[in-house]
Amino acid sequence: PKPSNMSIKQVLTNNEKIEKFHNSLMDLIFKTFFIFGFSWKVQIIAFGISLIDKLVAKNILVFNMFQRVPENFFYVISFIGGFPGLWISFSLLNHKVGKRKQAFRNRVLAAALLAPVFKYAVAKL
Repeated sequence: PKPSNMSIKQVLTNNEKIEKFHNSLMDLIFKTFFIFGFSWKVQIIAFGISLIDKLVAKNILVFNMFQRVPENFFYVISFIGGFPGLWISFSLLNHKVGKRKQAFRNRVLAAALLAPVFKYAVAKL
């Protein structure tokens, strides 16, 4: 019904529904941001994956179960909030820091910057 044809009770009910939806959406966004954005576990996992990739690259780990980590995986880790752990590992381990890898590092940074934009866009749906 049009707002002019709605009773006060219907308007209040619709406003309550909107408010309830908004609160649940904000709760979901907060939990997602907390889990993926601030979790120290994600940072440790990101650092560990970068460390394994570095050790495999240097042939220190030569087991069959360890292979090089695909660059796309680093983008995903960065997107879900592991950017600080990755960036620290790249610096401390001197991993993926050559001139040839500058474009890769820029894409990791871009993935980290796109994550909040994506979360905001999803929140507006």
